[in-house]
Amino acid sequence: ILFKGRASQATDKSNPFFRDLYTCIAGLLTSGGDALFGFEGREHTAQVDPEVRELREARFRYEPDDQKVLLEKAEKLKELREDGRFLPTLFCSPTMELGVDISSMNVVYMRNVPPTPANYAQRSGRSGRSGQAALIFTYCAAQSPHDQYFFQRPDAMVAGIVLPPTIDLKNRDLVSSHLHAEWLAATGVELSHSIADNLETNDSGRPLLPAKWEQVTLASAKLAGSEKVAAILETLALDYGDEPPEWFDDVQRITQHVVSKAPFEFDEAFNRWRDLLVAAERQRDDSAATLRDYSISPQERRAAEGRQASGNIQISLLLRGSEGQGADFYVYRYLATEGFLPGYNFPRLPLMAFIPGGQNGRGQRYIQRARFLAISEFGPRSLVYHEGQAYQVDRALLKEAGAGTEGNLATFSTAICPMCGAAHDGEPPENCHVCRHPLSGANITRALYKIENVGTKAMERITANDEERQRQGFDIQTTFSFHKATDIHQRELRDEKGEILSAAFAPAALVRRINRGLRRRKDKASVGFWIDPKSGYWVKEENKPGEEGEAPTKIRQRITPVVEDYKNALLIRLPQTWLAGKRR
Repeated sequence: ILFKGRASQATDKSNPFFRDLYTCIAGLLTSGGDALFGFEGREHTAQVDPEVRELREARFRYEPDDQKVLLEKAEKLKELREDGRFLPTLFCSPTMELGVDISSMNVVYMRNVPPTPANYAQRSGRSGRSGQAALIFTYCAAQSPHDQYFFQRPDAMVAGIVLPPTIDLKNRDLVSSHLHAEWLAATGVELSHSIADNLETNDSGRPLLPAKWEQVTLASAKLAGSEKVAAILETLALDYGDEPPEWFDDVQRITQHVVSKAPFEFDEAFNRWRDLLVAAERQRDDSAATLRDYSISPQERRAAEGRQASGNIQISLLLRGSEGQGADFYVYRYLATEGFLPGYNFPRLPLMAFIPGGQNGRGQRYIQRARFLAISEFGPRSLVYHEGQAYQVDRALLKEAGAGTEGNLATFSTAICPMCGAAHDGEPPENCHVCRHPLSGANITRALYKIENVGTKAMERITANDEERQRQGFDIQTTFSFHKATDIHQRELRDEKGEILSAAFAPAALVRRINRGLRRRKDKASVGFWIDPKSGYWVKEENKPGEEGEAPTKIRQRITPVVEDYKNALLIRLPQTWLAGKRR
């Protein structure tokens, strides 16, 4: 492409730059194409369709048996737009950690330091499995305290001790998910692989099918479930000994509570799927209403047609969801991500992003990220890269559209303690519930809105503004709330000079991450993003309506995206004399 308009310059012997460049590219092009096109890399993550992932593993191994399989599946490769040649490079998440044996692999590059020596041993141990020499190297990010710690102490990771796995048996959510699994098995209910096949989809509320609801609420199911749940709790009581967690008081009471609430919590676990379907139907119907207006411009009509097609694809994907255990909405995997059942490898309560797929219409799916990461990765107008294609987050998939005052989304506010960072929703009290500091000068963050799911659009080109936004990143604030004073454990560490630090631990604190806006925005006091509360599309500051692929924005509302979860939290505070530098 470079030479196309500069042929005379390229062959001009007096121009050494073009002469050398011409020689270099000519050599590549005349080498059969291998030197120029032989380096291919593909994704290998849990977000890739299992069938595609298996084919890529075969291409990567490329043993005689694999080559035979690839020849037999030539038509399937063509259908999936996959090549059948040797694949030299895979870009992997921890999926490669989980038992994929590729003996010929001899190079592993880790983009960051793994969490523990066990992870390092698993990932690096994928290479050199035939006894050959292997090259393993790890990038240490400058802004990551974890990476920099092990950059200074590489032996602690490379030759570190692999500790046996541990499970916090006092974690209530973890125990509850296993109790639900035993209860569900005891009911004997048979679930279809597709979520839609377990619900009454013709009913606007999409409840469980009557036959399935009857089975999980039978007296016999309750009795069988109670026996299973009580047996687990009695075993836990022995493990706890004299130090049970605060929530564990009486086995009989907990058993009765779990079993009586389980059918309702089982039904509620499908609410995210219901919300996604409602959002897709709203997108389809709103687009259809727009298309019935013959006065709209051709640009607005094309945008509405695109949104309508995207809504139909989302509905099809939600109703299908039964291709296998790796499908986005395979029922047991879905229940694990929602926290109702144990989820060993899946993030709990992830944030989902709809990917419309490539130009051929294939590849559409919902990809998942742990919500504390997704608040920035799936932030407004941020770029998402999936299967070699760039997508931009252009909207939030709203479960209720403009249900609040004057058609706005229902939001809430929180007062953040300036001393310790604890959050107080609603009308703030006089003093912080954690450190007792006065809240008269608290930072009040308003118009908070919980983001659960987002939509994206394919990007054919990425502008300089998009790249700049991606480089700047988002201003993310983390807050916490300790709900029950009885659950808070406080300790102080002192020496002969006085207090060194104080620590407060809560086993189930409400932790939030708030996206306050672009990190390098001009006005730091301007918090949040503009959104169309009816369609969910993010609106630019200048509010230009009807851009290609976007909804016309007749109304807009400023909201501050937030995600939340319950986690164990440890708050460490240093005395003011240390912070002021008065103590040495």
